[in-house]
Amino acid sequence: MHLLLSVFATEWSFSRFLRDKNKEYAYHIPCLLFLSASLMWFVDSIFEYLEKGTEIFTPNLQDLVQDGFLGLSVIALGILIWQGKLFLAYLQKQKSSVSTSF
Repeated sequence: MHLLLSVFATEWSFSRFLRDKNKEYAYHIPCLLFLSASLMWFVDSIFEYLEKGTEIFTPNLQDLVQDGFLGLSVIALGILIWQGKLFLAYLQKQKSSVSTSF
């Protein structure tokens, strides 16, 4: 579930990255964060399959819920980091515009 959620978040951020011609919203940050999370969990899934076999394709409900919360929390953390970077860039832009006006 966490792999699926991170892949969807990667697709969303990558599509926004391609549409943002002026690079105003720094969509490269969530794109890289979610892509790296997706790759990490894909490799983890491969090693889990090699260890447990086909048992991983029939998870119980508790594992699905925990994986879903893990995926959502990683997406929330990635968005928080991205928004923090945008906020810092906004503050820096405001600071430079105030100092040049005097």
